[in-house]
This record gives sequence, C-alpha cells and structure tokens, in this order.
Amino acid sequence: MIKKVAIYCRVSTEEQVKFGVSIEAQKERLKAYAKENRMEVVNEYIDEGISASTIHKRPALVRMLDNLKTLDLVIFTKLDRFSRNVLDANNLIKTFDEANCAFKAIDEEDSDISTADGRFMFNLKVNLAERERLKTSERIKTAFDYKVNQGTVLTNSFPLGYKVVEKRLVIDEETADIARTAFKLFLENHSKRKTLFEINKIFNLSMKYTSLNLLLKNKLYIGEYRNNKDYCPAIIDIKTFNHTQALIGKNVKLPPSGRIYLFSSLLKCGVCGCNYTVNHSKGYSIYRCCGKREGKCSESKCISEIKLEKYLIKNFKLLLHDFVLKIEEEQSRAKTKTPSYLKEEQAIEKKLTRLKDLYLNELIQINDYKKEYNKLTLELDKIRKSKANQEQIKNITQLKELLNSNIENMYNGLSKEKKKEFWLTAFDYIVVYSFAEMNVFFKY
Repeated sequence: MIKKVAIYCRVSTEEQVKFGVSIEAQKERLKAYAKENRMEVVNEYIDEGISASTIHKRPALVRMLDNLKTLDLVIFTKLDRFSRNVLDANNLIKTFDEANCAFKAIDEEDSDISTADGRFMFNLKVNLAERERLKTSERIKTAFDYKVNQGTVLTNSFPLGYKVVEKRLVIDEETADIARTAFKLFLENHSKRKTLFEINKIFNLSMKYTSLNLLLKNKLYIGEYRNNKDYCPAIIDIKTFNHTQALIGKNVKLPPSGRIYLFSSLLKCGVCGCNYTVNHSKGYSIYRCCGKREGKCSESKCISEIKLEKYLIKNFKLLLHDFVLKIEEEQSRAKTKTPSYLKEEQAIEKKLTRLKDLYLNELIQINDYKKEYNKLTLELDKIRKSKANQEQIKNITQLKELLNSNIENMYNGLSKEKKKEFWLTAFDYIVVYSFAEMNVFFKY
C-alpha cells in the first residue's frame, strides 16, 4: 500500500542569511526521498523565515497538525527543522500518536519514535537543539546589552531628531526642532490631534497620528534606551517628558468652547468605583458619579469644582506631608527586612528543572507536568514581582522640595490650563467618599 505523506520545511531568516539554508533544497531532497520509497506526496507545508522556538508561531505546522488523520507519514530533513523546544516536541509526539500518524527525519536514521531507544534519541537531540537555541539567544542578548551600554546603535531605525555618526546617535539639529515643538504644543493644548495638525502645518509634513504618539512616548528623547539612561544626547528634559507622559496617561482633551475642567479624569467614587463626570451649568462646573446615572451607585452628592479646588489647595501640604511620611516608613521597613525572595526564587527554579527531567524520562504524564509547571511558574512570578517591588528605590526628593515651597502663591499665578496640568501631574487619582472624606493618591 502506497503511503500518503506530507513534507514539512522550515528555515529561519537568520539561517537563510548566515548559512544559505534554502526551502527549495529541502523540498527537492524530500520529494526525491518520497519518490525513491514509493510514497505519495499529498501536501507540502512550508514555514519560511520562522524560528523553531514554538509551535504556535509556525502557521504551516499548525495547519498540518489539523490534517494528520489524512496522512500516514510526515517527512522533513532534520529534527531541528521540526522542533527545537522540548515541551513542544513531546506534545507533537502525543498528537501524532493520537492521529495514528508517524514522522521521520530523512537525514537522521535514529529518529524512529516507535521504539524506546528511538524516543530517547529524539528527546536527547531536541534537548541539545533547544540548548543551542537558548545559548544563541543568550549570546545575542549579551552582545546587544553590551552595545546598549556602550551607546552603540543596534539598527538603522532611529527617531526624528537624531542621526547616526560613527555608530552612535547624535542630535540632528535640522529635525530636532520638530520633536521639541511637538512636546511643547502638546503640553499647551493637551490634544494629540491638534498637535499633529499644527506640526504638519508648521513644518510642512505629513506625519501620521501613530507616529506622533510614538514620538511623544519615546524615551530616547531624554537620552534613555533600555537600561542605559545615558545612551544618547537628550533633546527633551526629563521634567517636560514626565509631564507629557502624565497627560498622555490621562488621555486629556480640552473641552469645546474653551472650557477647562480642572479635575476631569482624576475623581473616582469611593462607593462604586466609577469615574466622576463633569457638567457645566450657569457658570459652575459640577462633578457627579457616573454610576449614579446608570443605577450602579447610591451616592447622589455632587462636588463643586470651586469648593474642591479651595479644599485641595488649603490641605495640599498636609496631604503631601502624610504621603511622604508613609513612603519614608515603607522605605525604612524595607531596609531592615532581610529579603527571602532570593532563596525562594532559586528553590523554585531547581524544582522546575527537576520537573522537566521527570517528564523527559517519562516518569510523569503531560497533564501532571503542565499542572505542576503552571503552579510553580505562578509562584515564581509572584516572587519576582515582590522582588521588583522591594528593590525599587523611591526618590522623594522632589516631593520634599515641593513641601518647602509656597504652593498657594505659585498656584494662584498659573493660568487655568497650567492649573489643570498641575493637578494631573501631582495626582494619580482622588477617591471621593464625601466632600469631607477623600483619599488622595499622589503620582510617584
């Protein structure tokens, strides 16, 4: 009986460039093998320019797995064309077994998975392939990290306002003014679309909205890239950049008719958690819980913008002082407490390694492996988040400087636009229980 076979070919972009590995060469080799062994090739599945790191990133392989029941055999040239991921490889074996279909690497005679020795060799080779893939990834990451630390450019793609000179980013004064103007205009009008319109008009450009959005968020403009805060010369100062991010994060838009609402997007209801909306009537701006209108909230009180502004200005220093004390207490506790996450992290990593060995030696089933793996990785994720929180050093110097300044005089001298910007950059949000009771969360 003539076997119905499918041929599978894969090559990554890097392999094509570095080694000249060709899809056509693989196809010819596989077709010749099928012909020599009197097999009928019923389909071809090609993943070109794709890594073998995981199944889900290879669309042709996924399609082939859906059609396994119509095949007797799948052939490919070498095992590393098929998989370089241990867990994926063993899942593939199970999928093929359930479909009563076999697979074969035609250039490797010991790839017969129907025997214990064959499965052992298969697992061994996939383990070696995965190790090589991970080691290559580590080498590339190390090389990239070194280049970043040295301030060397990694690609030919760089943002507006910069150019490459001797493999380093330097300021291109011919275009840097466009970036400076973009930040300046956005801080003035709080609208990306209005900023885009004005930028295109002033500089006779055709910049897209997405390009402006990326420009305003790009840390390269303060000289920072990855973990190097001195990667290149800064075009924008840090204070301007941070103010811009605060406004972007609040998705601030100036309302029509020149009206400016000082606390829009900042107030949350302490009863139902919904945001407060604002209405303007008879010269007054009034904030109400939007959950009340939707029948989700029993809170019916309104807050006058004038009264809220007076309350916050009068109590600003007291609220800020309490916040600074709380942060300093947290820092003091963190310094005296010996972190245990290092030993816990190492212990879980060892458990994951042992679990992998048990699965590869067929001492546990795939379902048990997945269950325990998910449990351990969840624990590891929690420990690493705790580690990140404990290792974060919070800088409260600027907040202390603000405490020592004459905030009320400074605030009264601002325009209404700048007053709004002040509140947005000072607070993350304000939880309102009643006018006399609210929790203020400062930006930090």
